Amino acid sequence: SKQRADGYRQALIDADIIPNSEYLVDANWSLKEAHQQTLALLNMEQPPEAIFCGSDYMAMGCYQAIAELGLKIPHDVAVVGYDNQQIASESFPALTSVELPYSDMGK
Repeated sequence: SKQRADGYRQALIDADIIPNSEYLVDANWSLKEAHQQTLALLNMEQPPEAIFCGSDYMAMGCYQAIAELGLKIPHDVAVVGYDNQQIASESFPALTSVELPYSDMGK
């Protein structure tokens, strides 16, 4: 989790974007917490245009919050998950998800 956050910050810096620490929140790997954190993010004065979730499961909490606010994915806010679980393709709209080639990495 810390490595992912550090990677996020470094990717922004590499792209000449100043990281906004208010956008980096911890949902504690919980769907409910992801829902609550998404509501908080999207109610900010300058909400993010995209949310990258630490897992597809947490992305489902994000999807719930976005729907609750009457917003549309990806028109109003984009969402990306992580780990490419089956739920990613079964959600609507289908969740864009990062999949790491774990078996190749282990070779």
